[in-house]
Amino acid sequence: MQFLGNEVKTFPKLVACDLMRASDIGFGDQLPAPRYSMKYFLTLILLSVVLTSSASGQSAIQDLIASDKEAKAPPPVPADVLAKIKKQAKTDHPDNFSTQLYVIRNQSKAWQSLQIHERPNDIPQKIHNGIRKDAKEDHRDDYSTQLYVIGNQIKAYRELDSFDWPTDVPNSALRAIAGKAYQDHRTEYSTQLYVIKNEIKSYRRLHSQ
Repeated sequence: MQFLGNEVKTFPKLVACDLMRASDIGFGDQLPAPRYSMKYFLTLILLSVVLTSSASGQSAIQDLIASDKEAKAPPPVPADVLAKIKKQAKTDHPDNFSTQLYVIRNQSKAWQSLQIHERPNDIPQKIHNGIRKDAKEDHRDDYSTQLYVIGNQIKAYRELDSFDWPTDVPNSALRAIAGKAYQDHRTEYSTQLYVIKNEIKSYRRLHSQ
């Protein structure tokens, strides 16, 4: 990917040029607190998955599970964890027994997948730790959502790291788009990716009128 003359730029390096000295920052390092909340974008992403069962999202989860299953067999679900899953399923769907059963099975499998999940070789340890930590804190007892978030964030990080920056958008605009996305959503890689793609699309539409 050629960017900024003859230099080859990845997303982290691009952002580092504008935010601070390149030697002081790495992809995912601490930056000033976001100027606005990313909850809106994350809600849209998660809602889309729940309502439409996004094929790409499911693919990310399936790839994650498949790679982990090759490593080792999942452990049995502890009695206390299973009890919490059953209680939550009954609370959420008191008169819908088939849904309760589905939720129990789905959450149990997700819990097992989380236990055997290992960091992919191409994902830095710091990035992976942050993804898992955020997923657990945001969805503590929702194991299927944790699993989705981890798979989706890993997929988004990979796409960001090898992002093909367009040549029909000025470098100054790309710097502004990438810098703002990174600063506002520094550990939300799927949101960064969404914002970047949406802003590039909007820029093109705005300047084609």
